[in-house]
Amino acid sequence: MDPLIEPLHTRETAFSVYRAFRDAPHSFILDSAMDPRKFGRFSVAGFEPFLTMTAWGDIVDVDCQGWKKRFRANPFLLLNDFMKRYYRPFRLPEFPFWGGAVGWFSYDLKDFVECLPNKSVNDLPVPCLSVGFYDRVFVFDHLKEKAYIVSSGLPDTGRRGRCRARARLAAAKDILSLGLDRGADRRGPVVAGTIGSNFSRQRYVKAVEKARAYIRNGDIYQANLSQRLSVMITGHPCDLYGALRRISPAPFGAYLNFNGIQVGSISPERFLKIERRTVQTRPIKGTRPRGSTELSDTEKRNELIASAKDRA
Repeated sequence: MDPLIEPLHTRETAFSVYRAFRDAPHSFILDSAMDPRKFGRFSVAGFEPFLTMTAWGDIVDVDCQGWKKRFRANPFLLLNDFMKRYYRPFRLPEFPFWGGAVGWFSYDLKDFVECLPNKSVNDLPVPCLSVGFYDRVFVFDHLKEKAYIVSSGLPDTGRRGRCRARARLAAAKDILSLGLDRGADRRGPVVAGTIGSNFSRQRYVKAVEKARAYIRNGDIYQANLSQRLSVMITGHPCDLYGALRRISPAPFGAYLNFNGIQVGSISPERFLKIERRTVQTRPIKGTRPRGSTELSDTEKRNELIASAKDRA
């Protein structure tokens, strides 16, 4: 059974449509806000997944339409089991995503890949993995200026799946019929306090010198010294993401509202794209595109060598 696809007749932006259900359980938008002729062609949004999976280390909570169970398992292996169970070989070549798993993976999942000492203190009550499985999504084709609702009927199949797909599609249209927030792009959050950091300037400079020493000794070749900035704001967290995308539009943006935790992300880089047996990565920092001739390759290589930023 192929998914049901229905055109969404609206002139609203993908972000404006998302705001209509931004507070719904496990809502998300994968947001492209740049040139649709390059990497910003599609945006996808959804809410109310039929299955959620949340991991706190090896304690994994699963909720599938009210059926709840707690597992003691490797989150990667359990997620792989669910991916196989709900995989359907649908063929929608015009859409990059018609439904499936969306969520976040934290660095703490490293403990299931390699054995390294844990020296940091986990002082944030955030799960190391949170994923939703979506049977219904909104797809926006920015190049063709068209939008669609796609409903697969999962986890049901056959006649029950077709009935569920119709019902879920109709419910999505009902939510949008209640009205869209057309003022979304003109509002933003209000900062209600001072911005604080978990690093003092002295400690940060000391950490930089330590990283440089590691590099000189050949222990590492790169370090990402990040700091946590915190501030109180008034307004909706989604407005903060909206302000960020206006200031710094990017082809790979995302906003997720999962279990009272909101994650906003904007990146100009694609980490990985896997299509059949082809894997593609598109880093930006420290790279140049390949040239069409040996001479142009040499010129680009020399640019890298001469760049103080890239050499750093």
